Amino acid sequence: MIKLILNGDPSKATEVIVLISVTEVLITLSVLIFFRVRKIFQKEKEKKQAKVSGTLTWTEMRSLISTYISSPDNKKYYLAYIDMDKFSNFTTVFGAKEGFELIHLIAEKILTVLPRKTFLARFKYSHFIAFFPNNYDMEDVNMIANEILNIFRKGLTNFSNVDIDMTSSICVGEYPNHGRTLDLLVESLRLGILQLKRSGGDDVLIYSGRLIQTVRDVEYSRELETAIENKEFRLYYTPAYNLTNNDVEVLITETRWHHPEKGIINPQKFMNYMEETGDILWIGEWGFDSIVRKILQFRDKHKNIPLFSFKVSPKQLTSEKLISYMQKAVKRFKIDPSTIVIEIGEYALFEKDTIIFKNIAELKKIGFKLIVIEFSMEPRNFHILKTLDFHAVGLDFNMFETVLNASEGYFKQLTDFIREEDRILVCTNIDTKEQADIVTKYQVKYASGEYYQTALNGNDILELPLNREG
Repeated sequence: MIKLILNGDPSKATEVIVLISVTEVLITLSVLIFFRVRKIFQKEKEKKQAKVSGTLTWTEMRSLISTYISSPDNKKYYLAYIDMDKFSNFTTVFGAKEGFELIHLIAEKILTVLPRKTFLARFKYSHFIAFFPNNYDMEDVNMIANEILNIFRKGLTNFSNVDIDMTSSICVGEYPNHGRTLDLLVESLRLGILQLKRSGGDDVLIYSGRLIQTVRDVEYSRELETAIENKEFRLYYTPAYNLTNNDVEVLITETRWHHPEKGIINPQKFMNYMEETGDILWIGEWGFDSIVRKILQFRDKHKNIPLFSFKVSPKQLTSEKLISYMQKAVKRFKIDPSTIVIEIGEYALFEKDTIIFKNIAELKKIGFKLIVIEFSMEPRNFHILKTLDFHAVGLDFNMFETVLNASEGYFKQLTDFIREEDRILVCTNIDTKEQADIVTKYQVKYASGEYYQTALNGNDILELPLNREG
């Protein structure tokens, strides 16, 4: 009960009963706690991303680049993505405080080799990005990147009373040829960093410049832009047969480009280019939507729905946006995610990139089945397959035959793993009866290729009998 005193006169006090529910109190407290915790986390984040002397924050760099390209004269720029190799090992030994001091020291050294009118930003904890305007060319940027590389190679003497050996991985890219937006360009450079680290790091990579240097490639880029605008892509489906009962139980999807003048273009001719420019993320969303729509069509026509196999590229695996998009799509259309098999190239298994492994685990958590393709017999791969709970292993026939002929022990290692871990072995690109006869002798459950059935378009696949009874 609360007394309200009117006009300052206690004799005219009015008693008002205020009822506040327990729920309202709890909600109010929860909101206050939420904002307090968020403020604490924000301060921690700002502390971790504190501005290094002489450098820009990433927000400042984004603003600078946005202003730069708004000018009609500035249609091109370069970025150098600088990643300190194995920096986490250093912080594990010396601690976070010394790690931050080291970042400051490295930034100071990088700034000594950067020319005027170039800028350096701290992108992530131990990652930097340098900006070069269009009065530089790729040769200039590559030369400067190698000077930065040598800074790391020289190491640091007497830091915290010890001498430190360091290396770095640096990937250089050009806007707009390696990414049509700043974010896509940075993702391209991150992929280049992953490639460098797979080879041991300590090097400079010009991001796949070989694909964009000719006039022909520029024209090709424009044609692809038009293809995206006009939706000239189609999904094709290659049936994979269960060798036990000869039923079609898996449909392996492949994107083809229906060019208005050149006809049907296979993915080998354009997917790598889309990987470079970042358009692979668009094609991923489009392809997944197409699969979802096809599953809905199969629901109406067939009692049993086959599995649909969908390939995810390394760049797509680094995109949390695509994973979220796929999750929302299966919920929106009420699709059973276990009817979709995500193909992941063995390449991704070598990467020590937490985002890639996090997203692979997230795909599994959503309910998708996982298959590793382009598999080789690295012992580490078997451990990863088991840890991430991959559903199947896929080999094309050439790799299958190579493993089979390499040594009996190699192939036995694979078949033992398949049997003991209850995994599935898939063989693709089987074109002749002789090849089919070979795979039937081993533990292959699903097989596909021209010997069984060529790839079919979206309409024809609906008419294909899925089992011997039709």
